[in-house]
Amino acid sequence: MAKRSPRRILVSVVILLAIGGGVFAMVGSCSDDISPDISNVILETKGKKYLYSSLGSETVKQQLEAKSSPAAMADLAVYKDGDAFYVDPMNMRALVNLMSGNVETFDYKEKSYDGYVTIGTEDAYKIEQQYVSTSKVGKQAVKQIVTLTNTKGKTMLISWSFDPSTGEHKAIKNCEVRGFWFQTNPQPGETVISSEDFLVVPAKKLAKFFGCKIAFDRETKVFTVKL
Repeated sequence: MAKRSPRRILVSVVILLAIGGGVFAMVGSCSDDISPDISNVILETKGKKYLYSSLGSETVKQQLEAKSSPAAMADLAVYKDGDAFYVDPMNMRALVNLMSGNVETFDYKEKSYDGYVTIGTEDAYKIEQQYVSTSKVGKQAVKQIVTLTNTKGKTMLISWSFDPSTGEHKAIKNCEVRGFWFQTNPQPGETVISSEDFLVVPAKKLAKFFGCKIAFDRETKVFTVKL
């Protein structure tokens, strides 16, 4: 039996290590971008930080008057692709209102922030639904239209359609269907990472429309709006 050249063996080992390293790096990159991250939202304004609470202004006010911290649960879905971040147009009402400045703030010094923020009375987010006929008799698609209004009175339309029979979305205006790394756990000890399509809006597009600055901390899962 012919002996294998030591150089050939070394080259084979190097190639295998390189392939293994590449796969490891790819898996690491995927895990960094697994989406969505369910996040809290912070409003920074006038040198203070306010944590968003979905309880509503009156409830937050009553709890703070009773010297009790109101609940402020993470509920913003943030989708990640490298340095770019995206949000679900159906799940961004609170974020949009914070960006627009339609807020009510409550000073209440906590360990890592200065108080709480709720949505104000002039809603900057409006959504409506329409049913659209298709080429197939008896089959309809659902068209969703979101209207955003900034402080200058300008509007931005975001629209898409949804096929109830397939569960698929089709982007129409100012949104996109984009693939993100998604993690599932089919059974204990088993983790599957795959690419899944989601309907999203680029966070930077929203920030530009409302004239604010944004930041997202991957480690703490906190999305910050700076006015």
